[in-house]
Formats: sequence, structure tokens, C-alpha cells
Amino acid sequence: DPSQANDEGITALHNAICGGHFLVVEFLVRIGANVSAPDSHGWTPLHCAASCNDRQMCEFLVRNGAAVMAVTDSDGATAAQKCDPYAPGFEECESFLR
Repeated sequence: DPSQANDEGITALHNAICGGHFLVVEFLVRIGANVSAPDSHGWTPLHCAASCNDRQMCEFLVRNGAAVMAVTDSDGATAAQKCDPYAPGFEECESFLR
């Protein structure tokens, strides 16, 4: 199961996104990974990509059905609200997700 989570609810897709491994992300989605699977804090893969201001990854996830308006359990934030205003790519990523 490509969406199998570890004991913290983190999937291979979450890890690949956080590591910036686009080809691995493409592979996992192609074999059926759930692009909206939340971890134990409610972070979806899209929240992870947004927190890195990775617009390419965000666009790919949205094209493949990611829940854009999903909110985290801890603070009720959408992916757009998880974009990092202090890192490069903030404006492009945040405006795409709004």
C-alpha cells in the first residue's frame, strides 16, 4: 500500500515531498498514493509542499486531486497558510494556492 503510514501518520509521499524528491513523488502518485492523506497532525502532502514553497510540487499534487482547502488539526491552517513568508518562492506558491 503506497499510502501506508508510519506510527506518526507520515507516508512515503510526505517524506518524498519534504525531501524534494519530485520523481519519487510522481512514482508514488502513479502507483496510487493518496495525495490528501493527513498525518497525525492533519498535515496533507500539500501542506508539506506548501511549507517548502515548492510550487511545482503543489501544482502536481493539485492536478492529481489534492484537497486544497484541507486544514491541519493543530491550527486549522490551509496549505496556502503554511507557505513560508521568509523563504524564496513564497509569493508564487501562496498565490497559486489561494
